[in-house]
Amino acid sequence: MNQNTNDLIIMRSFFIHSLINYILDFLIKIIYYYKYKEVLFSRVDFINYLICKLLDLINHTMTGTIKTIKENGFGFISSEELNGKDLFFHGNELVGVAFNDLREGDKVTFETAEGPKGLNAINVQRA
Repeated sequence: MNQNTNDLIIMRSFFIHSLINYILDFLIKIIYYYKYKEVLFSRVDFINYLICKLLDLINHTMTGTIKTIKENGFGFISSEELNGKDLFFHGNELVGVAFNDLREGDKVTFETAEGPKGLNAINVQRA
């Protein structure tokens, strides 16, 4: 398997895991309702809840640490949420911070997007 396939598998497994957690949370609320006859969620509330959670997953902001900075205007971020995988970022993707102000070891938040060579970090900001 190539790197793009591995990245896709990691993101899909994260998405599926999170979705299962949300559904289990709702099932617990249903069990609570049948036991105590108190409504915690209506069906419409659940649909709205799932839509919001799915949107959160799509626009999921991750945290990481600047691992390497190159003078050419790019670097790499190490993220625990992606099992320590390093993500490429370009200086054009920085938000609210100048490239020269970043140092190795700085904590950052970012989103991911598919690039030509795999996942890239976008919208990189200081944490």
